[in-house]
Amino acid sequence: MEAEPWAAIQDEETGEVTSSSDRIEHPDLHPRIRKYERGDEVGVRNLCCDVAFLGNPIDPIFGDRELFADLHTKYYLEREPESVFVAEHKGSMVGYVLGCRNVRRFHRYFIFKTIPSTIFRVAWRYFLRYNKTEKRYAKWLIFRSLREAPRTPRNSAHLHINVEKGYRNKDTGKRLAEELFKYFKENGVRRAYGGVFSFEKRRKPDFYEKVMKRIGSQGRNFRVYDKKETTVWKGLVEGKVYLLRIVRDLD
Repeated sequence: MEAEPWAAIQDEETGEVTSSSDRIEHPDLHPRIRKYERGDEVGVRNLCCDVAFLGNPIDPIFGDRELFADLHTKYYLEREPESVFVAEHKGSMVGYVLGCRNVRRFHRYFIFKTIPSTIFRVAWRYFLRYNKTEKRYAKWLIFRSLREAPRTPRNSAHLHINVEKGYRNKDTGKRLAEELFKYFKENGVRRAYGGVFSFEKRRKPDFYEKVMKRIGSQGRNFRVYDKKETTVWKGLVEGKVYLLRIVRDLD
């Protein structure tokens, strides 16, 4: 989940934090937000892979796009498509939000389908298909990813957002998230969480805490629930990387 849904962005060069209300956008530039349809599956899976590495394609790090897309989208598209919304602009998909309000079903799916399938597929592809960089990511995925995940609040829905680079400063993620939050509230969900990466050199942990405090004062009820250092991008970006668990109360 990207930072943009929380209604603030950080300028990549200056580090300046600006609220979405400070920006004026021409209405023609805004994508249309709508419910997911079955014909959107390929677009969602492609976008998942195209922006996975800090807004860039995951291919140089892990070229197994089929497995990567399955890990990050399959449950939502197969089991909870009603909790998915997409952003469309001029006929092209430029963003999506994947939601999960049935946490127990998600956990059962993850334990009995995602984990066994991933281990099996990685095991034989590791020796027959993956290059050195892909093997490194595969090892992190199997042996470290769960250990490096922050705690999650109990009995909470969750969401995952991806938006094309050119649309991240146009409130696209914010509008996707708000549409999902509205749907969550209509279905009795009281709290939802997601995750964002934080970097020593860019998007430091206290940046998000400042953003949460700022927009929280506007009644949005966000907070950083937990954070944990992750090695997923070790050697690929400078400095330490953290994964932050951000929670929003919906009532």
